[in-house]
Amino acid sequence: NEDERLHEEKQTPIPDLVSFSIYDQDGSILFSLQPPNYNDDAAAMKNINLDDRYTTVYKASMGSGPGTTTFDVKNAATYVSLGKEFGVLSLMCSSISSNYVLFGSRSGRIQVRHAGNLNEAFQLNLHDGDTGEISALSLTFDDRILTSIGKDSNIFVYNVDMDQALRVVKSKDLPTLPEKVEVEDPENGNDEEKEGQGMEEERRTEDIVNTKAYSFEEAKQKKEMDDKRTVAERKKDKMRAEIKKLQDSFEALLKANAALPASERLSCEEFEIDPELMQSLKRKANDKVQLVRDELLWESEKWRVQIKKLKEKFYNNLLVEHIRLYSFSGDLVVTSYRVADLAPKMKQEIEEIHKILKNQSMENSPGCKLVLPSGVPNALHYKPGQSPRNYLREVNARTPKSKKLSGAQKRKLNAERNRNIRELREKEMSNLERQKPDTTKEDPADLRLLETARVNRGDFKLKSSPNYVVPASQRVNTEKKRRQMLLVVDSVQRVKMQYNRKFLAVRDLKKIICERVAKDNVELDAINEYLGIEEETFRPCMRKDEWPEKREQVYLKD
Repeated sequence: NEDERLHEEKQTPIPDLVSFSIYDQDGSILFSLQPPNYNDDAAAMKNINLDDRYTTVYKASMGSGPGTTTFDVKNAATYVSLGKEFGVLSLMCSSISSNYVLFGSRSGRIQVRHAGNLNEAFQLNLHDGDTGEISALSLTFDDRILTSIGKDSNIFVYNVDMDQALRVVKSKDLPTLPEKVEVEDPENGNDEEKEGQGMEEERRTEDIVNTKAYSFEEAKQKKEMDDKRTVAERKKDKMRAEIKKLQDSFEALLKANAALPASERLSCEEFEIDPELMQSLKRKANDKVQLVRDELLWESEKWRVQIKKLKEKFYNNLLVEHIRLYSFSGDLVVTSYRVADLAPKMKQEIEEIHKILKNQSMENSPGCKLVLPSGVPNALHYKPGQSPRNYLREVNARTPKSKKLSGAQKRKLNAERNRNIRELREKEMSNLERQKPDTTKEDPADLRLLETARVNRGDFKLKSSPNYVVPASQRVNTEKKRRQMLLVVDSVQRVKMQYNRKFLAVRDLKKIICERVAKDNVELDAINEYLGIEEETFRPCMRKDEWPEKREQVYLKD
């Protein structure tokens, strides 16, 4: 009955369709499977997308036969798997350079794979997923521009950088093939299709890669501009010809007038037909000249103001610029410090700090000398090798002075002086022995010194002590730290300026030496010329970058 017949039809498997597009370089054919219900509705597409074999490309060797070729499943190999998400394969082609293989699916997806390494690929999804079946793919000869056409009536052009776009795709488990399929032999196929493909290759044109080439709109605009310029030049030439004709006739009249006798000649003023017109033309010319002068004055004032602002910003506050000083011979160079003047407010603060420090130093350092306790000998006034008592002076004061003495008298007088000196020393020595303190008792003077040191000694607690208190003189706050920073700035500027003063003195010395050497070279050249000697003389000179302050001086040779 009818129900049994329908049940048998449902159980009978429908064979897959086979489509092929390209040959591989080794003579093998690349083909893919198409489902039997290829043009069914979306419900059938859901079942198709679940099978990987419809998104896989296979490779088989071509057999020999009159019109068909039989591919054995065991001999057919998997060429590449495009993945389940790619959808049913609808198009497969090779690039012009044969470096890449292009694949298109019914769901509007595009894959580009490297022919040498099929694991390097990238995918594009710009066409519609339902109606965007890929119908055409093409790469330019330099593999930089990809064009795709879909059944969703869209054409996309991609600017592709293959080196950055290609990436390595991980390999997946590949599906299996049915036992046997039959396809038409492409070598014995339809000749009309081959002729159509040949005509497409002949119609294929190269892309314009020259960046200086005009577009259609630019060429149109330039043509219109050239036409207008041509018309204007023609009018100018016509007007120049008329003016030239008038000038020739006027020169002929002037020559004829010059050939007449002096009594019959016309003056130059009489040739002016309209004197007011000439005055008007001169007035207009003078107005134009004045206008140009005013514009130049405006430009000059503009640049002058700009230079003035630059000077006020970068140069007026400089004490010394960055100057390079070269040696007379060799490549030795010495540079100065570029020192900017301090702000007036900073200068005032530094002066106030110096006044405060001066007052503090006067308070901390009294003007009187060190006062020792009474009875303590003041050894600060003693000098090395000087005795506290001059015995010879005391003996000379006792000895009467005589004008002239003989040799024996002088010897007698010297012996008496030496004896008196020994007596004084022995007397003082005995006095010192009597004043010598007892070694078993402490000296009162030493006791007084120890008491003075104990009373006047400071409090020297360690900083790690819990009772340590920072002295007021050592405490730091923002005001003191700012003073320190300003003093550092002032010190750095003083050191730099001290170096710069010596640097400028050396530069002035070099200038003087150059002038003197140049003056001497004049005399030396005269002497050499008189003697007939030719020799190379040393001629030092100053360079421009050694005098940057003369940058505004302009000479005729410049």
